Amino acid sequence: MSSIEAIRERLEQLFADVSDTLPRTGTLPSEVLGRPDLGQPKGWIWELDLEGNYTWASPEIEKALGVTAPSVLGKPFSEIGFDTESQAALDDHFQQNRTIERLILTAKNQDGRELSIFVRALHKAGPDGEPDGYRGVAQLIEDASPEPSGGLAIPPPARLASPSTFADVPEIPPAWGDVLGYQADESGVHSLETFQDPLIDGQEVGLERILIPLRVQDEIIGTIELDRSDARAWSDDEQSLAEAVAHEFALALQDARSYQLTQQALEEMREADRLKSQFLANMSHELRTPLNSIIGFSKVILKGIDGPITSKQEEDLSAIYNAGQHLLGLINDILDLSRIEAGKMELAFTEVDLSEIIRGVISTAVGLVKEKPIELILDIPDDLPMLQADNIRVRQVLLNLVSNAAKFTEEGHIGVSARTIKRGTQTDIVIAVFDTGPGIHPADQEKIFEPFSQVDASPTRKSGGTGLGLSICRHLVELHGGIIWVESVPGEGSTFAFTLPYTPPENPMITKHPLILGIHPAIEVLKLYRDALEHSGLRFHNLTRPDHAIEVTRALNPDLLLFDMFNASIEDWRLLSTARGEPALDAVPVIITALDVQHDRGASLGVNDVLAFPVREHAVEHVLKNAFNTGVQDARLLVIVDEEQIASVRAFFENLGGMQNKVVSSLDEAEQAIREDAFDGYILSLTMPWQTYQNLLEKIAETSQADAVLPVVIGLLPEEIQQQELERVSTLARQHLEHAQIDRESFFKQLLDLLHRLQL
Repeated sequence: MSSIEAIRERLEQLFADVSDTLPRTGTLPSEVLGRPDLGQPKGWIWELDLEGNYTWASPEIEKALGVTAPSVLGKPFSEIGFDTESQAALDDHFQQNRTIERLILTAKNQDGRELSIFVRALHKAGPDGEPDGYRGVAQLIEDASPEPSGGLAIPPPARLASPSTFADVPEIPPAWGDVLGYQADESGVHSLETFQDPLIDGQEVGLERILIPLRVQDEIIGTIELDRSDARAWSDDEQSLAEAVAHEFALALQDARSYQLTQQALEEMREADRLKSQFLANMSHELRTPLNSIIGFSKVILKGIDGPITSKQEEDLSAIYNAGQHLLGLINDILDLSRIEAGKMELAFTEVDLSEIIRGVISTAVGLVKEKPIELILDIPDDLPMLQADNIRVRQVLLNLVSNAAKFTEEGHIGVSARTIKRGTQTDIVIAVFDTGPGIHPADQEKIFEPFSQVDASPTRKSGGTGLGLSICRHLVELHGGIIWVESVPGEGSTFAFTLPYTPPENPMITKHPLILGIHPAIEVLKLYRDALEHSGLRFHNLTRPDHAIEVTRALNPDLLLFDMFNASIEDWRLLSTARGEPALDAVPVIITALDVQHDRGASLGVNDVLAFPVREHAVEHVLKNAFNTGVQDARLLVIVDEEQIASVRAFFENLGGMQNKVVSSLDEAEQAIREDAFDGYILSLTMPWQTYQNLLEKIAETSQADAVLPVVIGLLPEEIQQQELERVSTLARQHLEHAQIDRESFFKQLLDLLHRLQL
């Protein structure tokens, strides 16, 4: 094997061995200081703490000053070898925590020989990035010597020079990190713990050595030192090869350092992104509170609760209300995105009826396209199965896609389709929203699912928005385990589709179980309801935001609304009153309960349903049909209301079908009516005093035999409820629920009995 091939092979072995142990380098270039076993070194490198005490020194210090590296640890740098004037100069730098740019100092070695030493030092950073000490080099000043021919050879032992010759001496800034040593022989490449010349027959021999700088552009980041034991000089070809390999190795080291810096930058970017998400979440919460007040008060004034308003005031208030709703939607999008990015978006999986969700979204789309010549198409099979998903989030995704279609489509059609597909062992439900809008260019289709990305991002774009909707949809679909994509032809239209994983039941049920929508701000309370009701074969959906009750009820079309009013605020009762006054929700029964998690108890308000006042015939028909499975003409009711309500209530019920109802306004009249006649059900005003309400419930319970079905009791709640009435209702409910609490097991048993009587 030729010498060039031999060195190439051994260098390859060397670099393969050290690839995982790259030396740490600092920001300054370096030159070799000389080997301590080859005469007088050119200097030594060192590290100090901030007080100027040694924490590490290279072994060259022993040949330079006559002290070993371990012996100087913990001792002041300025007191090892330097004279008084030099000590003062060094201490001045350390006391002021200054770097040492260039000092020429005087010292003595172990033989008493006076030395001129050039000192330079920089701060070194600790784990927190703050300076925690110094790194420096002490270089013996010597005359410049001509470089020997045949490569980069070690110069002869140093000759002292006067400070005036310092300008001719190259600076030797320090390199940081451990020096790596390896020896290549017939058996391979071996790591060397220390640099020692090899022995031949027990005798130390001289080595032919070349030093190759690892240079990147104008910076020297280290050196490679190559020795050979045959005492033969390195040829020009061998030196060229070694220098070429060193060049590639230097680039590899630089790449490694760049990679480390890139990783550090990525970590900093991740932290900045986390802080951004946290800021957005905090600000979204802070903004929503006053914004909800603006929306709420503008709605109150629009309804005329605070007095009549002019048409111009109504127009302005409507603009405020609509702008507030739009801004609230944007803030909710930002809050959702920040939760998703922070990994805090949690899904509440329940059994979901996709058919109901899709129909609810289509009904919403009617209002979005009412002023455009657009046909709405619904294409879903009758046997679309139930699946486990987060009802609210699936509807959010679908509504966003339909809203986008309505926003950009001027004419033609918008439709929603759903199909069950099977790929191998995986079954998915694919939901698609298609339109005849302008379409999306292929180059834009790849970016529209990124945050804050829009097809038309110009300030003059026709449609508004933040560009967060599709990004949130993508995250929500992926949290469900599905995928979302777009297919579009510019000028013809677009189709956005997403999948939801579906696991077919082992024993599929033909009939659908009744769906109950539970409303309470605490998810842990709703979980108790869900566990109890789903265990009994009912479906239960969580809703933690009462202000969404009307919207979600329209979308889900549940069989019953369950309002948990434990510690309910007056505003919660206002929301219930508003929800019960919606004609579109007349067919949905409402019951009021309270679950005290802290004391493991619960209570019911004692009513089977709630009516809004003024009473609507359509609402009463639905309530009585739920209670008796019959029409209004076959039921006889006793109605107990406040004195100020009796005239309008009596007029309504006396003219309601063929019913023979009795309307009274006092406890005495109610007790007399109960003694004299039998009634199928009772309607009690929820604005009456608590004691009156409690006594009436007791009298009604006494009319039923132990084994008979309890009479139907319906609560009457004003639709346009005033503040004074709100306070009375809140007080009544709180007092009743406090006195009627029973243990949790009995509470859920009574609740299930009530649901059974309501035929759920």
